[in-house]
Amino acid sequence: MSLFHYTDRTGFNGIRSQPIWNFKAARQRSSHLPPGAFFTLLKLNKPTAALFFARTRIPRSKRGFVFQFRDAGDLIPLDGDRGRFVLYSPVDIARWIIPWPRTDKSLLAKQD
Repeated sequence: MSLFHYTDRTGFNGIRSQPIWNFKAARQRSSHLPPGAFFTLLKLNKPTAALFFARTRIPRSKRGFVFQFRDAGDLIPLDGDRGRFVLYSPVDIARWIIPWPRTDKSLLAKQD
């Protein structure tokens, strides 16, 4: 199963600069969210982008860049309805870059 992590340019450059992608668990701005690194099972589809961002509640500042990788089964579903497609890790996690069969040009794709 594919997982996606959306981030801004600074986060994107920091994560991709290492041979092992390291996603930092952090305290969230919203007090009802647990501290952690967040991921989604949903892939951004341009015709349904508004619905995608309403469901995942990814901040506008973090919609520019995305990482895609395989799920290792070690993430926790978020409480409530969003737990169906939003997962998190309460601690930093690292992922080796694993080749993934894709139809587009790279593992790292800039989203508009």
